[in-house]
Amino acid sequence: MLSEQVEPEVRTDQDVGQAIETALARHRQGAIAEAATLYRRILAQLPSHEDALHLLGLCFLQRGDRGRAVLLIKRAVDVAEKVAYLANLAYAFIEIGQGPNALVSAERAVALQPDYVDAQLNRAMALKACGRIEDAIRAMRLAVCLSPSGATLQSNLGKLLLEAIMADEAIAPFRRLLVVDPAHEEGYLDLGNALMRSGKSAEATRYFIQGLRRQPSSAKLHANHAIGLTDAGQYDAAIQAGKTAIVLEPRLPESYGNLGIAYQDAGDLSRSAVSYGRSLRLAPGAPRYFRHLAAVSKIALDDPLLRRMEALAGNADALGEDARIELDFALAKPYESADPAKMFHYLDRGNARFRGNIRYDEEQSKHMFRKIETAFEAWKGAPAGEALPGEVRPIFIVGMPRSGTTLVEQIVASHPLVAAGGERKDFDQALHELAARRGGDYPDLVPALGEEDLSELARLYRSALGRDAAGKGYVTDKMPANFLYLGLIRAALPGSRILHCVRDPVDTCVSCYATLFSEGQFYTYDQAELGRYYRRYEKLMDFWRRTLPEGAFLDVTYEQVVDDLEGQARRILSYCGLEWDPACLDFHQTRRPVRTASAAQVRRPIYKSSIGKRERYLPYIGPLLSALQSEG
Repeated sequence: MLSEQVEPEVRTDQDVGQAIETALARHRQGAIAEAATLYRRILAQLPSHEDALHLLGLCFLQRGDRGRAVLLIKRAVDVAEKVAYLANLAYAFIEIGQGPNALVSAERAVALQPDYVDAQLNRAMALKACGRIEDAIRAMRLAVCLSPSGATLQSNLGKLLLEAIMADEAIAPFRRLLVVDPAHEEGYLDLGNALMRSGKSAEATRYFIQGLRRQPSSAKLHANHAIGLTDAGQYDAAIQAGKTAIVLEPRLPESYGNLGIAYQDAGDLSRSAVSYGRSLRLAPGAPRYFRHLAAVSKIALDDPLLRRMEALAGNADALGEDARIELDFALAKPYESADPAKMFHYLDRGNARFRGNIRYDEEQSKHMFRKIETAFEAWKGAPAGEALPGEVRPIFIVGMPRSGTTLVEQIVASHPLVAAGGERKDFDQALHELAARRGGDYPDLVPALGEEDLSELARLYRSALGRDAAGKGYVTDKMPANFLYLGLIRAALPGSRILHCVRDPVDTCVSCYATLFSEGQFYTYDQAELGRYYRRYEKLMDFWRRTLPEGAFLDVTYEQVVDDLEGQARRILSYCGLEWDPACLDFHQTRRPVRTASAAQVRRPIYKSSIGKRERYLPYIGPLLSALQSEG
């Protein structure tokens, strides 16, 4: 950010001082060209006048001539090392993509004056430019502490947290931003996006609507409102919102991209592909649209678009870290069948980049799995009864990501008595709320839980579940990681049904490794860590089989569903207590929100190409195979 501290020193030479004041006044009024002319006149007489050098540099920076701006501000720093000069030099270096030089300048500014907000802000942005996202977040938090009411600081902190895949933490600074500046258009956008990525789409939609009340002609707000409506399953309204955004701003890539998501989730893959293609034409340097396009349509190896993306990858230094990651995952997809070596070249690079930007403690993960077994071995729990008359019954669908959970939910949710709940955080959030009241964490608090605690856990969960029942008797809850809670689910929610999805371990893990998840699943970005996590998951499921009553959950094997759809669908519905309905065989025609990595696949009839991929991938997955043989 440009430092606002641009007051020049008043020299004893009255004429020069007056000239600087006049130039600065025109500068503040936005007359950049006129101000620049006045600064040049001063420098013609006094070539080393540091204020004139600095301010002329700012003029060039504001006009987009970043190279000349760097040279001028650097000359000012050479004459007099002032904190404002150094802070703005750091900003100029960031603008020309020289993160390390920016960091040097920002560090010098901070050393001169640690409480200078712009220096701390630009230090944070320089750290981000150097790929040190966690350090950047810490620096930005410090800047926020120095000026809590700074709207720009709150906005930048939120954006950094979003980039670090910390959407839950990004919500607070965006909320503070709107308190400070209720008219901030991007504040409504960013808060809505953070809420969406945290699974709070209903609240996100409310903020998009609030923003639109203030700024009804904002194409970006209409485009993002389309995503909120899509998440709510209001496809027609979502598509209309996307089209409105395009009318308002025909060259806004996000409008077409979000319209593409609405079409994709509604099952119209051809229109989705067209929309993503238009986004790419408007923003050829935005790989996320290419990744979306590759998910809904097959990209041929001789497609000029693929060549263009590969050329972009060859000049990856011009991209931000998140764009590089998006591009690597996108480029892997076209080579999935034709050239596994190239596929894994991109996957290994993209996963390594992503892994370097996240916090994942494998030892903590191991410890958690061990504690779950220990806690439930020491707890007798409560006998599972039956649901009370009239209660909405949850159907939990659990397992590893990419194991067929979305397919199974689509089959079940095609039944007329079942509402699709999607990936819900409700049980996890209910458990955390109970834990906060009881003073403990899961699973440590389990041995002390009594019937009143279980009733409260059920009440908290059902209060969220019932809102999405849509008058139906069953609601699916397709949060794969709920396999961690099966002992509590069984005890607290009598009458619930649990479907455990199982797929070939190698196919499951490779599919995870090939997926850039929207949030979480941090164990999937390193082959060895992924394989060891899979082993811990397997052992925990074996533990549940040994300790829970027979029939507590039903194993549903992906390969068997693909091979015998009707037989397995009948088996699943029977376990859930549902009468057979042939609509479950036409699951790909069911209109409902599908916001997972499998959204495109479940809009097509059953296909077998996703089975048995392991043979062609064996040369490239050595760390994964070794880890799958480990103890976890």
